[in-house]
Parts: sequence; C-alpha cells; structure tokens
Amino acid sequence: MELEKQVIKIDEKRIQTLFGQYDKNIRKIEKAFNITYVYRGDSLTIEGSPKMVEKACTVIKDLLVISNKEQDISHLTRDYVVGSCD
Repeated sequence: MELEKQVIKIDEKRIQTLFGQYDKNIRKIEKAFNITYVYRGDSLTIEGSPKMVEKACTVIKDLLVISNKEQDISHLTRDYVVGSCD
C-alpha cells in the first residue's frame, strides 16, 4: 500500500487548541481517517494513504481556521468538520 506524508506548520501556541483536551481532537482525526501523526517543534506530520492524508489535512486546516475565531474547539464542531470530510 502506498503511503503519503504531509507536513503542516503549526504555531506552538495553537497546537493545544487543535489537539484538544487529552488529545481528543487529534485522536478523533487519527481514527476517522486511519492516519498516524507526529508533532515535533512546529511541524505536524500526517502519514497514511494519500486520500486519507488529504482529508485529514483538510480537517486540520479547517479546525485551525476555527481556532483563530474561538478559544476552544468543541466536540460538536470537531465532529461536524470531521464528518463533512467523510
């Protein structure tokens, strides 16, 4: 199976909001799209099948836009964004 990697640069101050309490947001994305992730410094690396990596990156970028406007990302917002990419 072909694997793809994409790297998203994320400000260290925003990573906690994106990942969510106890990493619930990023784990939901990981499960929904069957991807793996590694966060180092200011880089979030997403790995998985090309189609799923693309979807996961879209969700992450959408959640980052939302996090610019809101202090926290609610589970309802997260689930809606993840569901809209399925």
